Amino acid sequence: MHGQTSGSSHIDSPSIDESLQRVLRSAHFKDALQLQTLLKYIVENSILGHDDALKERIIGIKVFGRKPDYDTAIDPIVRSRVGLLRKRLEQYYESDEVENSEIQIVIPHGSYRPTFVLHPDAGGGSAEIPVAGNPKAESHHNLKEHPEPQPDSSSIRRPGPRRSRAARRRMWVLAAVATCVVLAAAWLIGIQRAPKSELDLFWQPLLATKRPVVIYIGAARGVYFPRVWAPVVPPGEEALPLKDWNVPPPAKDQVLTGKDLAIDNVNFTGVGEAKADARLAELLATHGISFSLRSGPSLAFEDLRGSPAILLGAFTNFWNLDLNSDLPFFYDRSMQIRERGGQARTWSLALEGGASPAEDYAVVSRIFNPKTGSPEITLAGMTTCGTGAAAEFVTNPAQLKKLADIPRDALEHKNIEIVLHAHYVDCTPTSMDIVAVRFW
Repeated sequence: MHGQTSGSSHIDSPSIDESLQRVLRSAHFKDALQLQTLLKYIVENSILGHDDALKERIIGIKVFGRKPDYDTAIDPIVRSRVGLLRKRLEQYYESDEVENSEIQIVIPHGSYRPTFVLHPDAGGGSAEIPVAGNPKAESHHNLKEHPEPQPDSSSIRRPGPRRSRAARRRMWVLAAVATCVVLAAAWLIGIQRAPKSELDLFWQPLLATKRPVVIYIGAARGVYFPRVWAPVVPPGEEALPLKDWNVPPPAKDQVLTGKDLAIDNVNFTGVGEAKADARLAELLATHGISFSLRSGPSLAFEDLRGSPAILLGAFTNFWNLDLNSDLPFFYDRSMQIRERGGQARTWSLALEGGASPAEDYAVVSRIFNPKTGSPEITLAGMTTCGTGAAAEFVTNPAQLKKLADIPRDALEHKNIEIVLHAHYVDCTPTSMDIVAVRFW
């Protein structure tokens, strides 16, 4: 920011608050609730002179719900979100919404303390002014009063008319090294500017945390089996390896009661969830992200708090139903997918016991869950086949290209929820289509 710096003038807190509210109401911030909270926090604590509150760890705890002992080197949530905040602020101040704004909020690189730049008139000069009543902010904003001294031209040592052979050799070596550095830098910049794929954008929030990801399957409910295991074994084959567990069917007119059957709520995992596990594990391992596979009813909420998570299954996954019941698309008590607001659509499936479905619906979501304070992906089919199809959708670059119509910034940074419709042969999807999508 160009202009003279003043150490005698001050910006009062109400003026800064008014400018802050303009920023928060702008199109660049009105739907970014997390960035709103972060910006309000650092501006308000800067005005109050709370230096300790503007440290990375404290911001992570107060704004993003991290544990007090979390490792900032492993979890760069604060650095990544402040970087995004800088970008949004720059976009806002370059837009038409900023017309006639007298105060600009700037977050210098390498600092979490904002700078408040005063523009006395809409098109004239500018000056960085300290906040009234905050001497700490004043000393921070007066850094530019002491520019770096320029070297005296009389003290610069100039080479003689001729250089020695060794000097010329050093010069060529240095030139070669400099050229390599420039080429390497250009190559790296080219990589960074290369457009990200839809897969990169969709998975960015989870992969950026660099924390172990919890993959939770839940547990199938209501799996019945005979209390007395009595497989049919042909005579003479008792000692051969088990290849097929043949249980005799009930006799004609036989009535089974609770004494004949037992139920297992814990130990069974659907084939779709098993396929999803394999796909997700491969994707995370490719990106160098460690993960923990969890199943059954023993996963405590504390294990999800502060940890990125992938929740598999709908009716079999308690935490999915509990944590995501307020999303735009949700499972209702009649086991349908229902749309909250909008067109109030519903999607249902006629299921036949024991039959592999020819089609299914599934809900896919990628959100920053305020209840856990971490990014979360849910893959929830009406049947286990739908859950497996959802996992294939989010791990297959060709399938994720179907999200190309969603703005790239929304696909990378906003919450997103999708309803999929899939067709199958033997629980293997042959086609998948998006029938509804929301992002916010």
